[in-house]
Amino acid sequence: MTIASTTTKSSRRINDDLRKLSESEWFSSQEQNIKANTISSQLLHQAIISKNPNDIANGFINCIEQKVWEGIAYMASVPSKRKIVTYTPIEWLRQELCLEPDTLMRLIAGVIPDPLTTSNASIALIELVAKEEPNSLLMLSENYYGYSDNYMLGWREIFDNLQKFDSSWLQVSLLLSERINNVFEARENINPPKTAANKDASDNVSRLVRTLTLLMRDSDKCESRGTSVIKVQYALDRLLRGITKTVEKAKREAGLEKSKKTNCGYSITGKPKNVAGRIIRRLGVVPARRIALAILEGTK
Repeated sequence: MTIASTTTKSSRRINDDLRKLSESEWFSSQEQNIKANTISSQLLHQAIISKNPNDIANGFINCIEQKVWEGIAYMASVPSKRKIVTYTPIEWLRQELCLEPDTLMRLIAGVIPDPLTTSNASIALIELVAKEEPNSLLMLSENYYGYSDNYMLGWREIFDNLQKFDSSWLQVSLLLSERINNVFEARENINPPKTAANKDASDNVSRLVRTLTLLMRDSDKCESRGTSVIKVQYALDRLLRGITKTVEKAKREAGLEKSKKTNCGYSITGKPKNVAGRIIRRLGVVPARRIALAILEGTK
């Protein structure tokens, strides 16, 4: 190892230490609730990575009680990009925890966990989705009958099955049914109240969910955008369940973003003999003759 390389590594280490110190100082200067929200959100994220349903449920309940989405520290390595970010609850799930509500519910209730803790966490999640994305609650409550490898139980059946092992899950099922009924009753209201959920979302997934939800209710709008209600509903269902992983793919499935096709035609410039050869190789002798006859007819 040369002296130059040793000096370079030492310099990088010093810069890294200074950056970390700067981040720590900036974070320490924030209000107490911001620091608490950020730490709680990070702890929940770690629990999700470990896939322990009880730890996830406890962490999630703590975050709900603190309303962590109202202020979280974004600690970028570049000082000028550090800021306090705010979300709606569902946007927080997608942005900070990187998962859909359906995925979180399955992590909490997908095995036989501690019934009291996890049923309370399930109730809290139902309430969040019912308030912010009521149509999503309806879709996630039903079983998904996709291809054989994508069949998924809906929330209704998950809680019905858990009741067989512990009666604590009965209250979850009853609450889910009540919130579903509330959604159907609200649909009959011509002028539903404006809420924070009606505003523009801060992340691409939530924006697309709202776009697809509106399109799904209007066949004329779907037709004007070159798609159909069936395609839109199919794409939304898969996006909400985490089957479709990206916004771009969900748009293609919904028929909103046409697949880019490479122009596989052939050049018609150059010497006539060369052009004719390309057409024959591309289409075959008989179609090429028909084109030649059509050109002759058209030039008479």
